[in-house]
Amino acid sequence: MTPKLLGERAAADYLGVGLDKLRASGIARRRVYPGQKGLKYYTKDLDDWLDALPKESDKEGENVSQKTDWLAKLDAAHQDQGRQGLHQQG
Repeated sequence: MTPKLLGERAAADYLGVGLDKLRASGIARRRVYPGQKGLKYYTKDLDDWLDALPKESDKEGENVSQKTDWLAKLDAAHQDQGRQGLHQQG
């Protein structure tokens, strides 16, 4: 069973990343007791960060909702172009 609070090395191992990536992630540590060693990573915060990363199946690094929004914008642009063409013909 994994403890809920992890030190820096254990948190990096838990996520499968190096210390530099963990430090750059912006994941806040919790203070459990005074001093630098009293700062621990909460596994729920680590899980939340991991869940927010783009999925591998998305080759462009966008999540599905971002792709949907992009496609909707593209459709709207094409519809506007079609309308402009009708106005120019008339």
